[in-house]
Amino acid sequence: MKKVKFGYVAIVGETNVGKSTLLNAILKEKISIATRRKNTTRNMIQGIYNDKDSQIVFIDTPGFIKNTKNIYDKKIEKEISNSISEIDILLFLTPFWKEINDNDLKRINNLKNVKKYLLITQIDRSKNKHEIFTYASKFQKEKTFDKIIPISSRKNLNVTNLIEELKKDLPLDSPHFEIDNKTNYEKEFFIKEIIREKLLLNLNYEIPHQLLIQITNIKENEKKIELEAKIILNRDSHKGIIIGKNGEMIDKIKEFVIYDLEKKYNKKIIIKFIIKVEKDWKNKANIIGENY
Repeated sequence: MKKVKFGYVAIVGETNVGKSTLLNAILKEKISIATRRKNTTRNMIQGIYNDKDSQIVFIDTPGFIKNTKNIYDKKIEKEISNSISEIDILLFLTPFWKEINDNDLKRINNLKNVKKYLLITQIDRSKNKHEIFTYASKFQKEKTFDKIIPISSRKNLNVTNLIEELKKDLPLDSPHFEIDNKTNYEKEFFIKEIIREKLLLNLNYEIPHQLLIQITNIKENEKKIELEAKIILNRDSHKGIIIGKNGEMIDKIKEFVIYDLEKKYNKKIIIKFIIKVEKDWKNKANIIGENY
C-alpha cells in the first residue's frame, strides 16, 4: 500500500473558540456540531481528512473542563487527556482578542515529542491586521509553539495552508482508515448530535447542557430510517420548555432534525421523541453509559 503523510492531530482550546467549526471546514462536511454554547462537543470526534498524499485524523475535544465535580465531567476530562496523549500534532485555538490561560500554557508545555501549533482564530473579525501581528509576536518570543497560523474557519482563510503545514510535520505511514471515510463514528452518534444541536440552537439559553440524547430504537431500509430518541433532562421545568405550548417547540425541533438527516442520508426520516426527567443524571453511571 502506498505510504502517505499520516498522523493524529488534536484540536484543543477553551470553550467556544471554533474547534468544531474548524473541523467541519477542513472536511467540508458537518462532522461535529457547532453552536455558540459552551462545551458543545461531548465526544472525541474523529474526522478523517484524505487527499492523494495524506491521511490526517483530527480529534475534536470538548473545552477544557474547570472545577470538575461530577462523574460526567470527570469522564470528559479523562477523554481530553487520553485524546492528546498519543498525538503527533496539537492545534491550540484561541481568538486574537483573548489571553491564554496560564494553566493551559503549562499543560501544553508539558507535552513532549509533540509539535504544537497556535491557531489564532476568527481573524475575519479583526479590523486591524496589526493587532493579529502583535498577538502572534508575543508567542513567537516565548517559543511555546512550533508554528503560529492565523485562521478564519468561517471564511476559509488559511485552512488550506494549515493542511500543508501539517503534512510537513507528519511522518510517512500507510493509511489506517478507508480513504472514503470522513469519520469513525456510527450513524447513531451523528443522529444524537444533530438532535442535541437543534435543541441547543432553538432553545438558546433556556436549556443548559444538562441534557442527554439516547437512541433507543432504530430501523433502516433502502428508503427510510425510523428511530426513537430519548431526551433526558435534569429538571422538571425543562420538560415544559422543550415541549412548548401545544407541543409547538418539540415539533419545530423535529422538523429541523428531519431536514438535516434527510439531506445527509437521502432517505425519509421518521422520529419519535420521548422526554424523560432524571434528576442529577450526570452522577448516574447507569444513565451516562457510553453516551457522554
